[in-house]
Parts: sequence; structure tokens; C-alpha cells
Amino acid sequence: MKLAHDKLVVDVDDLESLDYCKAVYQYSYIPRRVVKTNRGVHVYFDLPHSFVLRVIFGDDKDRLRRDMLIAEKKADLHINVVFNTTEWY
Repeated sequence: MKLAHDKLVVDVDDLESLDYCKAVYQYSYIPRRVVKTNRGVHVYFDLPHSFVLRVIFGDDKDRLRRDMLIAEKKADLHINVVFNTTEWY
């Protein structure tokens, strides 16, 4: 397992969901940067990667499930991948 980012990145596609509120507003004292994408937002936290934190902050469930399978199998693949080509700066 290799990390694509050394920081925690959460992908939220539904901007009207509770997951969006959790990612953007929960524990607001933790520094974060929100970047709009074609489908939603990527939230970059000033925290190290953690599966537990990705669940707490409402990361995309399919992305999270895939990364957990990779980690379980100790595969030589990247996890915590978000595609910055979809981001609007």
C-alpha cells in the first residue's frame, strides 16, 4: 500500500448531504482546504492519512471500500487517491 497524498483527503460528491457538512464543518478548528470538482468537492485536511478519519469526515464510500481492500491485501497500489484534474481552482 502506498499513499497518493501524505495528508488526509476526503472526496464528497453530494453537496447536499450530511457527508458534505461533516467534511467541511465538523471539527472546524482543524485546518482544511476545500476545492470544488466536477462532481462535488475534495477536502484537504492538515492531518495524516487515517481510515478512521476518512469515515468520520464522510469520504466517498466506494473510494473508502476500495482503499481498505487494497490495504487488507497489502497490495502495491496507491490509496487516498483523488484526481486533481477535476478540481477547479
